[in-house]
Amino acid sequence: MMKTNITKLVLKITVYLLCFLTLPLHAGFDIWIYPLAFNKTKQTWSIGHGEAVTKNQKYNNQPNFTLTGEALLFVSNKSGDFNDIYRYNISKQHITKVTNTPMESEYSPIETKSGINYVLEQGIPHQSIWSYTEDEPRKRLVNSLIPAGYFATHETLGTLIWARYAGSLYFEPKGESANESHFVVANVGRSLHRIPDEDSFSYLHNQADGAAIIKRFDPTNLSHTNLVNITGASQDYAWSNTQWLFNFKHNHLRAWHYTHGRNNVTTPWKSIAHFSPPDGYSSASRLAISPDNKFIAIVWKTAE
Repeated sequence: MMKTNITKLVLKITVYLLCFLTLPLHAGFDIWIYPLAFNKTKQTWSIGHGEAVTKNQKYNNQPNFTLTGEALLFVSNKSGDFNDIYRYNISKQHITKVTNTPMESEYSPIETKSGINYVLEQGIPHQSIWSYTEDEPRKRLVNSLIPAGYFATHETLGTLIWARYAGSLYFEPKGESANESHFVVANVGRSLHRIPDEDSFSYLHNQADGAAIIKRFDPTNLSHTNLVNITGASQDYAWSNTQWLFNFKHNHLRAWHYTHGRNNVTTPWKSIAHFSPPDGYSSASRLAISPDNKFIAIVWKTAE
Protein backbone atom coordinates (compact mmCIF):
# COMPACT_ATOMS: atom_id res chain seq x y z
CA MET A 1 0.00 0.00 0.00
CA MET A 2 2.78 2.42 0.95
CA LYS A 3 4.61 1.62 -2.30
CA THR A 4 1.43 2.39 -4.29
CA ASN A 5 0.96 5.75 -2.53
CA ILE A 6 4.59 6.70 -3.16
CA THR A 7 4.22 5.77 -6.83
CA LYS A 8 1.10 7.94 -7.11
CA LEU A 9 2.86 10.83 -5.41
CA VAL A 10 5.86 10.59 -7.76
CA LEU A 11 3.50 10.48 -10.72
CA LYS A 12 1.64 13.59 -9.53
CA ILE A 13 4.89 15.48 -9.03
CA THR A 14 6.13 14.41 -12.46
CA VAL A 15 2.92 15.58 -14.14
CA TYR A 16 3.07 18.88 -12.26
CA LEU A 17 6.66 19.51 -13.29
CA LEU A 18 5.95 18.63 -16.91
CA CYS A 19 3.02 21.05 -16.96
CA PHE A 20 5.08 23.75 -15.28
CA LEU A 21 8.01 23.34 -17.64
CA THR A 22 5.81 23.50 -20.72
CA LEU A 23 4.16 26.77 -19.64
CA PRO A 24 5.46 29.91 -21.38
CA LEU A 25 7.74 32.01 -19.21
CA HIS A 26 5.74 35.13 -20.04
CA ALA A 27 2.48 36.08 -21.66
CA GLY A 28 2.81 37.98 -24.91
CA PHE A 29 3.16 41.77 -24.61
CA ASP A 30 4.00 44.55 -27.05
CA ILE A 31 4.68 48.25 -26.56
CA TRP A 32 2.94 51.04 -28.44
CA ILE A 33 3.71 54.75 -28.31
CA TYR A 34 1.11 57.52 -28.70
CA PRO A 35 1.44 61.32 -29.02
CA LEU A 36 0.10 63.15 -25.97
CA ALA A 37 -1.06 66.77 -25.56
CA PHE A 38 -2.25 68.91 -22.64
CA ASN A 39 -4.71 71.79 -22.83
CA LYS A 40 -3.71 74.21 -20.04
CA THR A 41 -6.93 76.23 -20.31
CA LYS A 42 -9.25 73.24 -19.96
CA GLN A 43 -6.79 71.20 -17.87
CA THR A 44 -7.43 68.20 -20.10
CA TRP A 45 -5.29 65.67 -21.97
CA SER A 46 -5.71 64.28 -25.48
CA ILE A 47 -4.05 61.37 -27.24
CA GLY A 48 -3.22 60.74 -30.89
CA HIS A 49 -2.77 57.75 -33.17
CA GLY A 50 -0.41 55.10 -31.84
CA GLU A 51 2.45 53.24 -33.46
CA ALA A 52 3.89 49.87 -32.43
CA VAL A 53 7.38 49.90 -30.93
CA THR A 54 7.51 46.09 -30.91
CA LYS A 55 5.49 43.62 -32.96
CA ASN A 56 6.80 40.17 -32.04
CA GLN A 57 4.23 39.40 -29.29
CA LYS A 58 6.88 37.99 -26.99
CA TYR A 59 7.67 39.67 -23.65
CA ASN A 60 8.20 43.35 -24.50
CA ASN A 61 7.40 45.24 -21.35
CA GLN A 62 8.25 47.70 -18.56
CA PRO A 63 8.85 50.82 -20.67
CA ASN A 64 10.45 53.96 -19.23
CA PHE A 65 11.49 57.07 -21.13
CA THR A 66 15.05 58.34 -20.99
CA LEU A 67 15.80 61.62 -19.21
CA THR A 68 15.74 63.65 -22.43
CA GLY A 69 12.59 61.94 -23.69
CA GLU A 70 14.31 61.10 -26.98
CA ALA A 71 14.18 57.36 -26.38
CA LEU A 72 12.31 54.62 -24.58
CA LEU A 73 13.94 51.89 -22.50
CA PHE A 74 12.23 48.51 -22.19
CA VAL A 75 12.97 44.83 -21.65
CA SER A 76 12.40 41.98 -24.08
CA ASN A 77 13.09 38.27 -24.43
CA LYS A 78 12.94 38.42 -28.24
CA SER A 79 16.56 37.21 -28.46
CA GLY A 80 16.02 34.09 -26.34
CA ASP A 81 14.64 32.88 -23.02
CA PHE A 82 16.06 35.74 -20.95
CA ASN A 83 15.31 39.47 -20.91
CA ASP A 84 17.71 42.14 -22.08
CA ILE A 85 17.35 45.91 -21.97
CA TYR A 86 16.63 47.70 -25.26
CA ARG A 87 16.49 51.35 -26.32
CA TYR A 88 13.97 52.68 -28.85
CA ASN A 89 14.90 55.98 -30.53
CA ILE A 90 11.58 57.75 -31.08
CA SER A 91 12.49 60.03 -33.99
CA LYS A 92 14.47 57.36 -35.85
CA GLN A 93 12.07 54.54 -34.89
CA HIS A 94 15.11 52.37 -34.31
CA ILE A 95 15.80 49.77 -31.59
CA THR A 96 19.26 49.02 -30.19
CA LYS A 97 20.28 46.45 -27.59
CA VAL A 98 21.68 47.87 -24.34
CA THR A 99 22.55 44.70 -22.40
CA ASN A 100 23.45 41.20 -23.53
CA THR A 101 23.22 38.65 -20.70
CA PRO A 102 22.34 35.25 -22.20
CA MET A 103 21.78 33.53 -18.82
CA GLU A 104 20.31 36.42 -16.80
CA SER A 105 17.24 38.63 -17.08
CA GLU A 106 16.92 42.37 -16.54
CA TYR A 107 13.70 44.13 -15.55
CA SER A 108 12.38 47.67 -14.94
CA PRO A 109 15.11 49.82 -16.55
CA ILE A 110 15.09 53.46 -15.41
CA GLU A 111 17.62 56.02 -16.67
CA THR A 112 19.13 58.34 -14.06
CA LYS A 113 21.97 60.87 -14.13
CA SER A 114 24.34 58.16 -12.92
CA GLY A 115 23.27 55.37 -15.31
CA ILE A 116 20.47 52.88 -15.93
CA ASN A 117 19.01 51.31 -12.79
CA TYR A 118 17.30 47.94 -13.16
CA VAL A 119 16.34 44.69 -11.45
CA LEU A 120 18.65 41.76 -12.21
CA GLU A 121 17.34 38.21 -11.89
CA GLN A 122 20.10 35.67 -11.34
CA GLY A 123 17.95 32.69 -10.42
CA ILE A 124 15.39 32.27 -7.65
CA PRO A 125 15.56 33.92 -5.15
CA HIS A 126 18.60 35.97 -6.19
CA GLN A 127 17.11 39.15 -7.56
CA SER A 128 18.43 42.60 -6.71
CA ILE A 129 18.75 46.15 -7.99
CA TRP A 130 21.77 47.15 -10.04
CA SER A 131 23.08 50.11 -12.00
CA TYR A 132 24.57 50.02 -15.50
CA THR A 133 26.77 52.59 -17.21
CA GLU A 134 28.12 51.98 -20.70
CA ASP A 135 31.73 50.73 -20.81
CA GLU A 136 31.80 50.23 -17.02
CA PRO A 137 31.18 47.11 -14.88
CA ARG A 138 27.68 46.96 -13.46
CA LYS A 139 27.33 47.65 -9.74
CA ARG A 140 24.75 47.18 -7.01
CA LEU A 141 22.40 50.09 -6.46
CA VAL A 142 21.32 48.80 -3.03
CA ASN A 143 23.24 46.90 -0.38
CA SER A 144 20.35 44.74 0.81
CA LEU A 145 19.97 41.19 -0.49
CA ILE A 146 16.18 41.31 -0.11
CA PRO A 147 14.84 39.68 -3.33
CA ALA A 148 13.63 42.77 -5.19
CA GLY A 149 10.80 42.64 -7.70
CA TYR A 150 10.31 46.38 -8.27
CA PHE A 151 11.82 49.59 -6.96
CA ALA A 152 11.80 53.39 -6.95
CA THR A 153 14.86 55.49 -6.19
CA HIS A 154 15.58 58.96 -4.87
CA GLU A 155 19.24 59.60 -5.67
CA THR A 156 20.03 61.33 -2.37
CA LEU A 157 17.55 59.70 0.04
CA GLY A 158 17.58 56.03 -0.98
CA THR A 159 15.55 53.26 -2.59
CA LEU A 160 12.07 51.88 -1.99
CA ILE A 161 12.17 48.10 -2.54
CA TRP A 162 9.20 45.85 -3.35
CA ALA A 163 10.12 42.47 -1.86
CA ARG A 164 9.39 39.63 -4.27
CA TYR A 165 7.30 36.75 -2.85
CA ALA A 166 6.10 38.96 0.03
CA GLY A 167 4.53 41.97 -1.68
CA SER A 168 5.95 44.20 1.06
CA LEU A 169 7.92 47.43 0.89
CA TYR A 170 11.27 48.18 2.52
CA PHE A 171 13.16 51.45 2.34
CA GLU A 172 16.96 51.43 2.14
CA PRO A 173 18.38 54.85 3.08
CA LYS A 174 21.37 55.76 0.95
CA GLY A 175 24.51 54.16 2.40
CA GLU A 176 22.62 51.67 4.59
CA SER A 177 21.42 48.10 4.07
CA ALA A 178 17.70 47.44 4.38
CA ASN A 179 16.55 44.76 6.84
CA GLU A 180 13.39 44.05 8.85
CA SER A 181 13.86 47.33 10.74
CA HIS A 182 13.38 49.12 7.41
CA PHE A 183 9.95 47.56 6.77
CA VAL A 184 7.44 50.07 5.37
CA VAL A 185 4.11 48.37 4.60
CA ALA A 186 2.59 45.06 3.42
CA ASN A 187 0.01 44.14 0.74
CA VAL A 188 1.50 46.38 -1.93
CA GLY A 189 1.01 46.18 -5.70
CA ARG A 190 3.87 46.21 -8.18
CA SER A 191 3.54 49.83 -9.34
CA LEU A 192 5.64 52.20 -7.25
CA HIS A 193 7.27 55.46 -8.26
CA ARG A 194 9.03 58.53 -7.01
CA ILE A 195 6.54 61.42 -7.04
CA PRO A 196 7.85 64.10 -9.41
CA ASP A 197 9.42 67.14 -7.71
CA GLU A 198 9.00 65.63 -4.25
CA ASP A 199 11.14 63.76 -1.75
CA SER A 200 8.45 61.10 -1.57
CA PHE A 201 7.15 57.97 -3.27
CA SER A 202 3.80 56.55 -4.37
CA TYR A 203 2.68 52.94 -4.05
CA LEU A 204 -0.49 50.90 -4.50
CA HIS A 205 -1.93 49.60 -1.23
CA ASN A 206 -4.37 46.69 -1.46
CA GLN A 207 -7.00 46.84 1.29
CA ALA A 208 -8.55 43.93 3.20
CA ASP A 209 -11.99 44.74 1.75
CA GLY A 210 -10.71 44.48 -1.84
CA ALA A 211 -10.20 48.20 -2.39
CA ALA A 212 -6.98 49.55 -3.91
CA ILE A 213 -5.58 52.95 -2.96
CA ILE A 214 -2.55 54.81 -4.28
CA LYS A 215 -0.71 56.27 -1.31
CA ARG A 216 2.18 58.64 -0.69
CA PHE A 217 5.15 57.57 1.44
CA ASP A 218 7.51 60.16 2.89
CA PRO A 219 10.78 58.45 3.96
CA THR A 220 11.94 61.45 5.99
CA ASN A 221 9.13 61.15 8.55
CA LEU A 222 7.83 57.66 7.62
CA SER A 223 4.34 59.03 6.97
CA HIS A 224 1.66 57.59 4.66
CA THR A 225 -1.04 59.67 2.95
CA ASN A 226 -3.98 58.51 0.83
CA LEU A 227 -3.89 59.94 -2.70
CA VAL A 228 -6.61 58.34 -4.83
CA ASN A 229 -8.77 55.21 -4.99
CA ILE A 230 -8.34 52.98 -8.08
CA THR A 231 -10.52 50.04 -7.03
CA GLY A 232 -11.65 48.07 -10.09
CA ALA A 233 -9.02 49.62 -12.34
CA SER A 234 -5.62 48.42 -13.54
CA GLN A 235 -3.04 48.31 -10.77
CA ASP A 236 -0.49 49.90 -13.10
CA TYR A 237 -0.23 53.66 -13.20
CA ALA A 238 2.25 56.35 -14.29
CA TRP A 239 3.15 59.92 -13.37
CA SER A 240 3.72 62.87 -15.66
CA ASN A 241 6.39 65.27 -14.43
CA THR A 242 3.56 67.78 -13.91
CA GLN A 243 2.11 65.52 -11.19
CA TRP A 244 -0.73 63.98 -13.14
CA LEU A 245 -1.47 60.28 -12.60
CA PHE A 246 -2.48 58.11 -15.57
CA ASN A 247 -4.40 54.85 -15.21
CA PHE A 248 -6.54 52.44 -17.22
CA LYS A 249 -9.99 51.29 -16.18
CA HIS A 250 -11.56 48.76 -18.58
CA ASN A 251 -9.48 50.04 -21.53
CA HIS A 252 -10.48 53.60 -20.63
CA LEU A 253 -7.47 55.88 -20.16
CA ARG A 254 -7.94 58.56 -17.51
CA ALA A 255 -5.87 61.15 -15.63
CA TRP A 256 -5.93 62.57 -12.10
CA HIS A 257 -4.19 65.71 -10.84
CA TYR A 258 -2.25 65.64 -7.57
CA THR A 259 -1.63 68.79 -5.56
CA HIS A 260 0.83 68.56 -2.70
CA GLY A 261 -0.53 69.45 0.71
CA ARG A 262 -4.20 69.19 -0.29
CA ASN A 263 -6.71 66.41 0.33
CA ASN A 264 -7.04 65.06 -3.20
CA VAL A 265 -8.84 61.77 -2.53
CA THR A 266 -12.21 63.04 -3.77
CA THR A 267 -10.77 64.83 -6.84
CA PRO A 268 -12.41 63.11 -9.86
CA TRP A 269 -10.53 61.38 -12.66
CA LYS A 270 -10.61 63.09 -16.07
CA SER A 271 -11.35 60.98 -19.12
CA ILE A 272 -8.73 60.96 -21.89
CA ALA A 273 -9.78 58.23 -24.33
CA HIS A 274 -11.52 54.91 -24.64
CA PHE A 275 -9.38 52.34 -26.44
CA SER A 276 -10.24 49.43 -28.60
CA PRO A 277 -7.12 47.28 -28.20
CA PRO A 278 -5.00 46.90 -31.36
CA ASP A 279 -5.76 43.80 -33.42
CA GLY A 280 -4.42 40.71 -31.66
CA TYR A 281 -4.37 42.29 -28.18
CA SER A 282 -6.76 42.18 -25.25
CA SER A 283 -5.96 44.73 -22.56
CA ALA A 284 -3.57 47.48 -21.48
CA SER A 285 -1.18 47.13 -18.57
CA ARG A 286 1.94 49.21 -17.89
CA LEU A 287 2.25 52.88 -18.80
CA ALA A 288 4.99 55.50 -19.07
CA ILE A 289 4.90 59.25 -19.76
CA SER A 290 7.77 61.08 -21.48
CA PRO A 291 9.51 63.90 -19.53
CA ASP A 292 8.23 66.50 -22.01
CA ASN A 293 4.67 65.09 -21.72
CA LYS A 294 4.53 64.60 -25.50
CA PHE A 295 4.27 60.81 -25.54
CA ILE A 296 2.71 57.97 -23.62
CA ALA A 297 3.89 54.37 -23.92
CA ILE A 298 1.26 51.68 -23.41
CA VAL A 299 1.89 47.95 -23.04
CA TRP A 300 -0.76 45.73 -24.65
CA LYS A 301 -1.27 42.11 -23.70
CA THR A 302 -1.70 39.50 -26.40
CA ALA A 303 -5.25 38.20 -26.81
CA GLU A 304 -5.64 34.61 -25.61
